[in-house]
Amino acid sequence: MKGIEEDSTGKEAIQFSTKLLELGNIDKDTLIEGRFVLKNFGKQDVKINYVNPDCTCTNYDISKDYIPVNDSIILTLRFDTSGYTGDQNLTAVISTDSEIKFYKVQMKFTIIN
Repeated sequence: MKGIEEDSTGKEAIQFSTKLLELGNIDKDTLIEGRFVLKNFGKQDVKINYVNPDCTCTNYDISKDYIPVNDSIILTLRFDTSGYTGDQNLTAVISTDSEIKFYKVQMKFTIIN
């Protein structure tokens, strides 16, 4: 699938469109969203146990809590820049029942104005 990062270890059932979104400069008082596509290249369905953003200021949605073989889901992280300034690095950990239990995605940006 074009745009999906290839796994070099052969252990990951899940592969990502990207694990890092660099969004550049963002105006304050803006709601930003980062979307991550997770595709299951494994031999069995993968259950998403939970998503744990590193800050309660970050909300998320996930299109399904499992990924069938050769199918994808979308994880969306949301952050309201109101009350924040400067460089931001938001991280979320995704727990699964696959051989590799934890995956990490990040959004980096700078709040200006």
